[in-house]
Amino acid sequence: MQGFSQISVLVFFVTLNFVFQFFYGYKIYLNTALFINMVLSFCGLFLYRVVVKQVFEHFFSERNDMKLPRTIIYGTDANALAVANALKLEVPSRFKIVGFVDKNSQNSSKRMMDLPILIQKKKLPTLMRSVGAEGVIIADKSLSKEERLVIVDQCLEFNFKVYIVPLITDWENKKEISQKVKSIQIEDLLDRKPIVLDGKSISKQLKDKTILITGAAGSIGSEIVRQVLLFKPKRIVAVDQAETPLHNLCLELASLDTQVKIITVIADIKNRDAMDMVFKDYHPEVVYHAAAYKHVPLMEENPSQAILTNVEGTKNVADLSCLYKVKNFVMVSTDKAVNPSNVMGASKRIAEKYVQSLQLKSNAEKKSKSTRF
Repeated sequence: MQGFSQISVLVFFVTLNFVFQFFYGYKIYLNTALFINMVLSFCGLFLYRVVVKQVFEHFFSERNDMKLPRTIIYGTDANALAVANALKLEVPSRFKIVGFVDKNSQNSSKRMMDLPILIQKKKLPTLMRSVGAEGVIIADKSLSKEERLVIVDQCLEFNFKVYIVPLITDWENKKEISQKVKSIQIEDLLDRKPIVLDGKSISKQLKDKTILITGAAGSIGSEIVRQVLLFKPKRIVAVDQAETPLHNLCLELASLDTQVKIITVIADIKNRDAMDMVFKDYHPEVVYHAAAYKHVPLMEENPSQAILTNVEGTKNVADLSCLYKVKNFVMVSTDKAVNPSNVMGASKRIAEKYVQSLQLKSNAEKKSKSTRF
């Protein structure tokens, strides 16, 4: 548009010169002067616009970079390089790339895209803290599944963001590459398709029912409480022997906008009389038994406590469930119960066998089952 206007002005004045020369015998302007003026004006305006644009983009890109999450790319292969190039050209930018991680420690003195290649001598979170990174993009296609899991576990433990990108096939399509960079989801770590829960069936079992959850203050038990709440039971009886964690759970649930009645009971599943009082007072219709000792090294040093809690405690809860005609009894077990090689796994395997035996002896109305985590 700018060039067209300059040419239009030139044509106008050349025509005017021609008219004056034709009628009056002289020119108002020299044609060479008009041409030189047009070229200089065009170059001046063009350079001015380029300079203004570059200064504007540089100023605002620096300001935006300050707001972008500082991120490192795990990998130094062609896949990682393609991801870095695509993210650099992305508009608007989502990441500020601060470096690459070389798992083989072979390129410590080299740079890629004018960014440092970082050597992982310690755990990845330590390296990330040293460069002020907030997240990591896993782009190394040579990583095994186990190595990926280690990286994810380490980063999530310290609240670092983890992003993944699939193997790149189209190296030219930068936009498609950048769009494939996404936050890691739990489904990405599975070797199978995620299981879709039957919400209607679960709701039919839990809605307007009294639900008893043992070990309710533990990591698994507390999550069971949160999930059961979504199905609007009549009340939840949360049982645990740990006072402080149970109190914290109680405060968390109190802050939720729910009409479900939450009853917290401090009791030890090894104490049959105490558990009998719980069943007698609340008559649960569904029991989730998550109370157990689960730390393998600790149970190796305290085998008697593993047996008393994981075996006798489970027996108490399962027997009382039969006595008070609980419709559904679910025991939370562990994968360590498969061909157990330690006290904790063996104790959970014994508990599983006992629950299975109750199911074989009970009538069809009562269901006893175990699920492994």
